[in-house]
Formats: sequence, C-alpha cells, structure tokens
Amino acid sequence: MHKTVFMFSGQGSQYYHMANQLFEQDKVFKDWMHELDDLVKQELGESVVTRIYAEDKKKSDPFDEILYTHPAIFMVEYALAQSLAAKEIHPAMVLGASLGELTAAAFTGVMTLPDAVKTVIKQATLYDRSCPPGVMIAVLAPVDLYHDSPLLRSCSEIAGVNGAEHFVLSTLNSNVGKVQDFLNGANVVFQLLPVKQAFHSSYIDPICEPFSRTVCHIVTSPSAVPFVSCLTAGRQEQFDSQYFWDVVRKPIRIADTLRWLEAQDNYHYIDIGPSATFANFARQHINSGSNSLTSPILPLFGSEVKQLSRLVEHFAHLEQ
Repeated sequence: MHKTVFMFSGQGSQYYHMANQLFEQDKVFKDWMHELDDLVKQELGESVVTRIYAEDKKKSDPFDEILYTHPAIFMVEYALAQSLAAKEIHPAMVLGASLGELTAAAFTGVMTLPDAVKTVIKQATLYDRSCPPGVMIAVLAPVDLYHDSPLLRSCSEIAGVNGAEHFVLSTLNSNVGKVQDFLNGANVVFQLLPVKQAFHSSYIDPICEPFSRTVCHIVTSPSAVPFVSCLTAGRQEQFDSQYFWDVVRKPIRIADTLRWLEAQDNYHYIDIGPSATFANFARQHINSGSNSLTSPILPLFGSEVKQLSRLVEHFAHLEQ
C-alpha cells in the first residue's frame, strides 16, 4: 500500500479565485478559510479571503502583492489539508517547500496555528518593507545552463532546482532585462513567476536579523508525522530559528528531495498547493519501475471538486 504524502508548495503558484469551487461547496474548507482569515485580520488588519475572491479580479490577473499572497497560499493549503483530514484522508508524511514548510509545520503541530500565522505575516511584511524589488524566473533547461553562463552567474542566483530541465532564478529588477535577453538569445523557454521579491537568494538578506529574532521566540514541537524538507532533501526533526530562516533563504531542492523519496518507497503524492505544480514535479521523478501515484487537487482549470471527489473515492475503495 502506498504511503500518503501531503505536499505543500510555496510562492509563485497562487492565483485569484484559487479553490473557489471548494470555498463555495466544501463546508470544512470554507469554515477553515474564515477561521484563518480571522487570525490573519488580527495581524494584518485586513481580510485576505476578500482579496482572494475579489469579484473585480479575473483568475488571469496578476496576484503578486506579498502581504496578501503569502497568507493566501498558507490559508488555502491549511484549509485543504484540514478538509482532507475531515474526510479521513491522512498523510503518513508531509513534504514542504519554502512557504509550504510553514504550512506543513502548522498542520503537523510543529508550530501552533496562531504562531504560524504570525510568522507568515511577519515574513511577508519584512519582504515588502525591507527587500529590494526582485523577480523569480522559471527556466525550462538543465541547471548547467546557469553554471556555464558568466552572465547568469553575475546577474542572478539559483533559487531552486525542480527537475532535470526546470530550475528557478532570482534576480533584481535592475538585472531582469539582461537575464531575459540571454535566455531569449539561447532559445530557452522561461516564465516570470507572480512575485515581486527575489526569494531564496542573497537579495533577501536584509530581513535575516529581524525575521530570526521573531522566530526564535516561537516554541516548536516534534512533527506529528514524518516531516520531509525541500531545504535538506530528507527528513527534518529539528525546528529552530536558523532552520526557518534557511527555508526561505537557501535554494529549494525539489528534485533532490523527490529523488530521495523515490529511492525509499512507493508513495501517493497529494498536492495540497494551488496550480498543481508540485504534482507535476513529482510525476517527472517517478521512474518506470515505481508504483508511486500523484493527485493534484487545485489545477488552474478549476475542477477541484471533481479532483477531490475522485480522491475520496480512491481512499474509500482502499478501505473496502
């Protein structure tokens, strides 16, 4: 039997009206979204639910204001995880990447929910106030392209490696034109992510001290289930302020982490995050000899109720 893994993704996967069908039709999801929104309001002074489901916004409109996208991603992922738990779908393991590690930490009891929300809002506020404007670029090419290019190395930093031909760059607004010109000239497909900060790079170092000072006061507990981190590409059992800083500062090692997992066992990867990006990465790392499965729930085309129903039916069948 497959071990179930809840995968929590981070920035860059969000969009307006994400999980809208669940918000309208899944009571557990909606109730948790409102409860989380109440906690966020205490820290931010505004409703994020209202922002996510703004009637004057289309799904295709840029949703890139960090003060709202950071808690929005956390809220959607946490509420969806709780909805799955209410349907008796529980993880044998959690896998977090970047912001998703904070969601996973809240869900597994590493942090209390109020502490996790405070950390998310504090992080977003510091990014907004203290970091220079930046860009993240998903590049569809082997990461050797970066290592072999003096221009890319001088103008950008690797923020993550997601697959054999998928890595992410962080750069400042002042350098993005040079990076785009180089990629265009090399006939490389790339995409700018909906963010305004250059996460996972030295460009966010200005927030290191104030962020670490905030997190060091938070009491953490052991995870309720095995916790796998895309920071270390393996099991994580120690959670301190240095760890949570490294989670946002160092590159995301999705490819290494999925390879490590696939070498251990067969899994059922359930993507808790928006856009189903994590499920796509997982699918790329399942080789021909593996029996692992992937289940996206929040694809961009908006069939989340159908996706969730299929998942519930699958688990119900396993119990028969």
